[in-house]
Amino acid sequence: MAAGRCAGCGRQGSARRISHHTTECAPWLELFEADPSRALSPEAEYQRWQREGRQEERDAHLAAVTSEARVRRSAAADRFRRRDILAD
Repeated sequence: MAAGRCAGCGRQGSARRISHHTTECAPWLELFEADPSRALSPEAEYQRWQREGRQEERDAHLAAVTSEARVRRSAAADRFRRRDILAD
């Protein structure tokens, strides 16, 4: 079973399912109207993504996760910080 990826929204799955998905995917239809050469078939988009796009997505995901972890870590540190009872 061949793998496929939607060029519009990035959904992944079997090429057959993604082919059906692209008929109703609004981002894919917008991409096709704007630039038909970028609206690749699911198989071709998956192969392009394997060659080019994976590292960019990983870097963006890593940046988002790191930022979220910093916020959570800061909130936890504030929550468990000991208060000076003599400061009041």
